[in-house]
Amino acid sequence: MNTVQYYIILFFVLIISSCSHKGHEDHPHDQEEEVPADEIVFSKLKIERAGIELGNFSKRNLIDVVKANGVLDLPPQNKATVSSYVAGIVKDIKVIPGDKVKKGQILAYIEDPKIPEFQEQYQKALSNLSYAQKEYERQKQLFEEKVVAGKKFQEAETNYRSLQAEVESLKNKLSQLGISPSQVASGKTVRAVPVVSPIDGYVHEIAVNTGTFIEPAQPMFGVVDNSHIHVDLRVYESDISKVENGQRIWFTLTGADTSEYMAKIFAVGKAFDKTTKSVDVHAHIEDNKEHKLLPGMYVEARIQVGENYVNAL
Repeated sequence: MNTVQYYIILFFVLIISSCSHKGHEDHPHDQEEEVPADEIVFSKLKIERAGIELGNFSKRNLIDVVKANGVLDLPPQNKATVSSYVAGIVKDIKVIPGDKVKKGQILAYIEDPKIPEFQEQYQKALSNLSYAQKEYERQKQLFEEKVVAGKKFQEAETNYRSLQAEVESLKNKLSQLGISPSQVASGKTVRAVPVVSPIDGYVHEIAVNTGTFIEPAQPMFGVVDNSHIHVDLRVYESDISKVENGQRIWFTLTGADTSEYMAKIFAVGKAFDKTTKSVDVHAHIEDNKEHKLLPGMYVEARIQVGENYVNAL
């Protein structure tokens, strides 16, 4: 190739390149359009990938809520502090914390020298009563036959009635201690008395050990029945006028559990706490049998206090 041919080919390449560039400038729609800074544009592909759907405005219920904090608790009749009626030494403990117990189930035994003494007193009183009854009936018959004076009959009757009262008192005391009066009357005595649970529930506290000396009414066990656990909330002064019985509550535990539970208000307190500037609100938990909720757990709650229907998309 000579020099002339080389320059001719270079000339045609430059012309073709110039035309090609000019053709691109003649199609401005091939370039990206400028979008205002306050707008977002989605392509059809992006809409499909994001699962965005178009719709119309409709009336939706956006509920009004009051936020409150509180704790899970039990009514007084569903928790019991168990103690003994007599002083003595704890002989045997039959349960451990967490055990499920029935009303009347034995939790422990108490041993004390006075326990056999009570039974001996009852047996002696029964014997005296039997003799006094026979003497009363004999004096009554003699009095009716006018063989003896009325004073003799009255003395026999007074002694008989007094022993009746003594026997009844000792009988009630034995029953209170958990000892069968009929067994004692038949000659069967025991050296230790049982301490029993007054309610169905679970043992959550044991305050004694084997060998501990206890006084009457000293707390020994704690038993709780969690079937009636409820929510105790503190609602502040600014919101209390919005809260009333029957309103629904959604609450979560403040610990690691993020599950949401439902409850319904059954009582709104009538006393205002000046220290916390709040009123106590109590709510029943719905379907608690499926939940492992325990007294003492702290909660965060939202109380539904009204309905607000608005246009929403």
